[in-house]
This record gives sequence, structure tokens and C-alpha cells, in this order.
Amino acid sequence: MRAPLAGLADAARANVESILRLAIEHPRGRGSLVLFDRECPLAVLIADAWREALPDAPALELPGDAEAAKGALDRLPVGNLVVLVESTRFFPEEHRLRVRLFDRGLAVVELPHLSRIEPGEEAAYVDALAYDPAIRAIGRALKDRIDRADRIRVEGEGQVLEYRGGFAKAGCWVYEPAGAVHDATSHSEDTVYLANVYGPIAYLNDDGAVIGVSDGESMRQLGLKAGVLT
Repeated sequence: MRAPLAGLADAARANVESILRLAIEHPRGRGSLVLFDRECPLAVLIADAWREALPDAPALELPGDAEAAKGALDRLPVGNLVVLVESTRFFPEEHRLRVRLFDRGLAVVELPHLSRIEPGEEAAYVDALAYDPAIRAIGRALKDRIDRADRIRVEGEGQVLEYRGGFAKAGCWVYEPAGAVHDATSHSEDTVYLANVYGPIAYLNDDGAVIGVSDGESMRQLGLKAGVLT
């Protein structure tokens, strides 16, 4: 660990402990697993903090025996904790690994793409790990208000993106399960959406009848017509 990061070790340990005990309320003695790498100095710092916070948890370093790591994940019982400390991403072929682990009833803390943190920004990253217990009450109150809302509208810098049940802004990732039905999305400016779509999109009229279908080929034809594809 290079010298500037060594001075962040105490803060990293304290902030990791706040996540463990206050944010996710993981009880001492409950099973845990730490997967980590040492591909960048920040990953080393954060991994060491988690290993100190969970001294009895198995800690597997990657890259290494990926199959052994996957096997360890598969054997974890419901209620256990998985910590992923990643310079980039582990198992890129595993689509939405964190969500799959959630679906199995595991608690997951994922700290990905640590190698993208620029030199000199590590202290800000470590500081951002600190958990303020007041956030829980604020978050629940905000969720209650959102749940009661019919529509959310977000404005800023002249840009508005609105859809029934939520909003998105530049840099957001949005997931919709197959078969989701929603009202039209609207925005105040020309907006570029980058999406991985599995299957066609159907457009419905007010009676629920299909009035149009968009798939990969129709999108390609639109791109050809607009001159953005050749």
C-alpha cells in the first residue's frame, strides 16, 4: 500500500465497521465471505479493512481459483453476508451477480471498479463509506412519499425526464423485468438511451391491444434511415 493510503487505514476500518453494524446490522458470529483482489492500492486498503472487521470470515483472493470462489458462494446459507472488493468486476460473465445473491437471501456489499478512483481521490472515497444512521429514517420517509405519488417529476438545468412511478437522469441505470407495463416516458430534451433489451417491446393502445412492436431489426432500420448506421 503506498504511503498516502496508509494514512487512511483507520478511517477505512471505522467506516467499514459502520456499514457492518449500523447499515446492514450484520450480527457478530453470523457467516460471511469476503472476495477481494489486490489489483490496485485502494482495493488492498478496503479489503484489509473488511478482513479486520470480519476476522472469522473466509477471505478468497482473486484472480485465483474462480471455481472455488463460485463454490464458496453457492454453499452460503440464507442470511449470510458476501463482501465483494473489486478493482474491476469479478465474474463478468455472471449477469447481475449481486442481484442473484440477493435473490438467494444473502446480504451483499459490493465495492466495484476501485481501480477507476483517481490518485488523490481515495480519501474522498473512504469518507463516502461512512454510514450516518439518520439516513435510515430519511430514506424510509422519502420512500413512503414516493410510494404515495402517482408521478415523479425531476427538473434541473433545463432537463426533465419523467415516467410513471419514477425518474432517471444522466448516468442512471434502469432495470425492468420482462413483461413490465408502464405509461410512456417523456423528456424535455432530445435524450439518448443505451439499453440491453432481451426480446421485443410492444406498444399498447388504451384498450391494451398491441399497436406496434419494436425489436432489434426495426431499430436497425431506423438507424439506417437516420444515417447513423451503414
